[in-house]
Amino acid sequence: IAMRDLEIRGAGNILGTRQHGFIAAVGFEMYCSLLDEAVKEARGETAKPAREGVIVDMAIEAFIPHDYILDPASRIAMYQKISAALGSEDVDEIEKEVIDRFGSMPAAMHSLFLLIRIKIHAKNIGCSKVSVNSEGVLSLTLEGSDERVHDTIKRIHAVSARQFGMTNTVPLLLTTVLSGKSVQEQAIEAKNILQSL
Repeated sequence: IAMRDLEIRGAGNILGTRQHGFIAAVGFEMYCSLLDEAVKEARGETAKPAREGVIVDMAIEAFIPHDYILDPASRIAMYQKISAALGSEDVDEIEKEVIDRFGSMPAAMHSLFLLIRIKIHAKNIGCSKVSVNSEGVLSLTLEGSDERVHDTIKRIHAVSARQFGMTNTVPLLLTTVLSGKSVQEQAIEAKNILQSL
């Protein structure tokens, strides 16, 4: 992905108007990694290669609106801060900071925090990908050693009354049908499922 696709043309003009579409295309964590790489490149610094984390594939609008955080540098800093969150407590603190600094959050910003929580909970149980399709089916891709995957499956069956389908493939795929009707409701339900495991 070329750095020009991030619409960065120097430190004074960072983040074009199509940021939410680009985030949807590459994923939030990859977006933040590419953004960090492009900012360092613009400053003449050596950038670390972009890394891929848990992939969250949901048709939900999740970004920082330009009219919510007006300053491009502040938007970049906030994306980086959110992306660097390691646990739910970190996300809670960042969310409080955002509300204190910028006021009540718009829906797209709430969704951004929801997605980062999904990523954190997914990583904690060994998921490499979380997706919800157009029929409302949640898919969890489990990767790692056979022992880790086996332990995750045992834990899921021990703590969840929910019915999961399972593929006999590598990586293993667990699926369950969500009851939420809207994409937002399905994302919240997915977060709650992952959090409980």
